[in-house]
Amino acid sequence: MRRLTIGVLVLITLLPCVAVGNVVASDLDALWMSLSSEGPAQTDFPSGTETVYAVFEYTDFVQENVRVVVSDHQGTIVFEATQTFSGSGTASLPATYGQRAFPDGLYVTTLYFAGQYMTRAVEWTVGGVELPATPTPQPPAQLEVEPATLTFSAQQSGANPPAQRVLVSNNTAAASVWRSTTPAPWLDLAPEGGETPALLRVSVDAAGLPAGAYTTHVTINADDVARSPQRVDIALRVSAPAGTTTLDLPAVATGTGWVVSDEPFGNHFGAGDIRAGLQTDIEYLGGLEFDLSLIPAGSGIQAAAVILSGSRWETQPPAGDWVLELLDRGLAEEWSGLGYADIAGPGSGTVLMPDYTVDNLGSGIESIWYLDTAGLGVLESLVGAGDTSVMRLRYEPTPASGPNAEIADGLFVWDATAILRVNFEPDAGSAVTPTPDGATETPVAATATRTLPAVTSTATGTPAPATPTPTPPPIVPPPPPGGERPLGGLVAGPSWVVALFGVVGIVVRQLRRGE
Repeated sequence: MRRLTIGVLVLITLLPCVAVGNVVASDLDALWMSLSSEGPAQTDFPSGTETVYAVFEYTDFVQENVRVVVSDHQGTIVFEATQTFSGSGTASLPATYGQRAFPDGLYVTTLYFAGQYMTRAVEWTVGGVELPATPTPQPPAQLEVEPATLTFSAQQSGANPPAQRVLVSNNTAAASVWRSTTPAPWLDLAPEGGETPALLRVSVDAAGLPAGAYTTHVTINADDVARSPQRVDIALRVSAPAGTTTLDLPAVATGTGWVVSDEPFGNHFGAGDIRAGLQTDIEYLGGLEFDLSLIPAGSGIQAAAVILSGSRWETQPPAGDWVLELLDRGLAEEWSGLGYADIAGPGSGTVLMPDYTVDNLGSGIESIWYLDTAGLGVLESLVGAGDTSVMRLRYEPTPASGPNAEIADGLFVWDATAILRVNFEPDAGSAVTPTPDGATETPVAATATRTLPAVTSTATGTPAPATPTPTPPPIVPPPPPGGERPLGGLVAGPSWVVALFGVVGIVVRQLRRGE
């Protein structure tokens, strides 16, 4: 058992995580023991040594806890300390054996990342004791991902919330290669893969999304590792601006469904699903209709998005894009009776964002297309007495290459229970139409979730004083331009004063608007 414990620890020599773009994953890069805080590595110390130093390098930390544990050859902990670090650099922690010298023998120093995850270890001796022979092989790897849920909050048309972090690790000495994916275009992951242990940064882009609750997930996979893949559920809550209303308008059943190219004059509106794609040279176009009469005339539309729930693949291609377009109002008058020839004929309408790829579609996955500023103007022009908006959903296959290459088929199916989520500011002279059956106001509920610290910036820092036990790292605000500010305090300066007056100005404007 002693040999197994020591063997597992000594094999912990992990490589730095792979970075994507200019983002570097947080990591502990090295560990060695020395007789001084800045000394060279030593594996044996003379008899009578009272203090040794665990020296390590760290990269891109944001208030991360690092725990140092020293154990003797029997596995008994003889020293333990935790410190919090930010930025990048080299640090050292002095280790002692109580009030006396270290007895001659074998010792193991272990670093724990984020306070509790074993990442690096090194063996050393006192008094010339021989190191053990080749250690026993470590147990099978097991993927560990924490936390399992993340919750973000954003203000519509405001700044994106800070990124949050997910720790990816395993329970063995050897590094495991992992990768992460997400079906949501509004979610960004960095890095998208690497070696354990690593901190995966998860950030959201709420631009264009109307107020409401949105959910998705991140899948983390490591080949040939137990408990892989693992899933992290993501919740995003976008809050409405003051004085606005958000409505979920259900699709009109008799105008929502699909048309197909081998039936030029018929449609499958009211069929219960929406199909878009290409199969055996037959094109399927999705059609959607929404009643805008619930929005008072003269309202200013602030944000709008179409939300569909994925059902299944009929044929999954290797690549391709699905595009949703807001069509000309002239088609709306006879929409429920139109066929493929009518719906396929018009040129490109107002394109909603973003285009969806193969990786973004799947059973039970929400597809969310939103309108940019120009598109909101087009939708706003349709708001009036009884006006409706009609949309076309089509597949754009990836162009084929080579003399005999064929365009790959791709056909995906969504549930017909689509909604158009619209946030608007009613005209000053009009009253908001009461919410009728079928249309709902977007729920305002979000569950708080324990998270790792929010990512705000990368800056070189200095270690905080040692603490006897690990504490959850707090969220750190970003440093102001031109340098750091001390952790845990607020330094008044020109930039701080300008920011304060900016906040006061915003409050005053909001109060005036509410008069």
